[in-house]
Amino acid sequence: MKASLLSLNELEIKVLYYAYIRNGGNFGMDDSKVKQKEEFNKKLLDKEDVEQLIKDAVNTALEENFSMYFAKAAKLSLAEDLLYLRNAVDQLVAPLKTNVDDLKKTLEENHLRDVNELRIKQKQLDDKEAELYIAKEEATNLQNQLAMQETEMGRKKEKIKNLELQVDELKQKLADKKAEAEKLSAQLSTSEEKAEGLEKKLSDSEEKAEKLSTDLSASEEKAEGLEQELSDSKAEAEKLSAQLSTSEEKAQVLEQELAKVDALLQPYHEIYKAFVACPVFKNLLSQRGINDEEKSSMLKLAEVLGESYTIAGDMYEQIKSAKKENKEPLTHEEGIVYSLLNKYYREHNNIEVDIFTLPGEQNFNQDFVKTDFNKNEQEDLTDPSGAKNRKFAAKVYVPRFNRDNGNMMKKAIVEASNI
Repeated sequence: MKASLLSLNELEIKVLYYAYIRNGGNFGMDDSKVKQKEEFNKKLLDKEDVEQLIKDAVNTALEENFSMYFAKAAKLSLAEDLLYLRNAVDQLVAPLKTNVDDLKKTLEENHLRDVNELRIKQKQLDDKEAELYIAKEEATNLQNQLAMQETEMGRKKEKIKNLELQVDELKQKLADKKAEAEKLSAQLSTSEEKAEGLEKKLSDSEEKAEKLSTDLSASEEKAEGLEQELSDSKAEAEKLSAQLSTSEEKAQVLEQELAKVDALLQPYHEIYKAFVACPVFKNLLSQRGINDEEKSSMLKLAEVLGESYTIAGDMYEQIKSAKKENKEPLTHEEGIVYSLLNKYYREHNNIEVDIFTLPGEQNFNQDFVKTDFNKNEQEDLTDPSGAKNRKFAAKVYVPRFNRDNGNMMKKAIVEASNI
């Protein structure tokens, strides 16, 4: 048995160590006495540390339990021993698989929740005013980039200017050297004795001239490279300028759309202000949920005015009730409301008559002037039963309310008299 233990491979030694740990440090063969060691599951060691720990544990176990283990192991076959070790490994692996499955399920649930939250937040970004803000920000960024490119272009132009000055300097030096060479050549023709020395000087001068020419060529190539860089920078600047122009056009389109909406809502702003300034009609709009001049409120007002002449009928009944309690003639503020509504219904309902009219077809913007009393179109607020013999309508309290074809729906309410 001792010989077979020494020949165990690495996997069998690890299994043997797991069994040792689970048995609390004893190599007992009874499965019912195996104890779970959670501390081992919490540690993940490197391969070398694990192997050393296994070797140390096996050596200690062999020293402490050698005789007891082999006394019991002698009664079992090698196949039974391996079966026991496989069962011990399965018991260690089972809880780890469960933990991994639970962790995977939790991660998937968290991921699904995060994705749903992101989708909800994404829908909240859909706003034209936000688009306008972003477009303006993009335009600002492009302007900044264009300014940086222009600065870079200026720097490169300065470099090119300096190189051009260097090229001119080299050209001047080359011209000087050529003049010197020509001078030496002239001296050579006048003195044969100094011919050899002069030829040497001429050769040196020509070499220097050639070197200067080479330097000039290199400088010209470098200048061409900088010119290409400048050209590329200009192209990039033009691209940025085009992007800036596109962003500005987009922003301008959005501003024009908003301006169109504001222009369409302008009549509703005027009507809202007229209602609020008139004590008799002030509450008619608030009762319909219109309490400010925000765009949503103006759209609501447009919807209310578009419901045939419902609000016009409500106005007639409300001012009739108010004038019976307080016999005050039609005020300037009330007249403004009627004028704006007449204009609105003519334009939006495509009619050629006024919905509200005064006796004698007088203008709401002017003071009321006494006119003939017509009992078929008017009724007297102060004495309805005795008004049939009255000749004049001295004051007006409530205008006449007409259909869109001009026929009367409600009579005008006035103060009738014979004076």
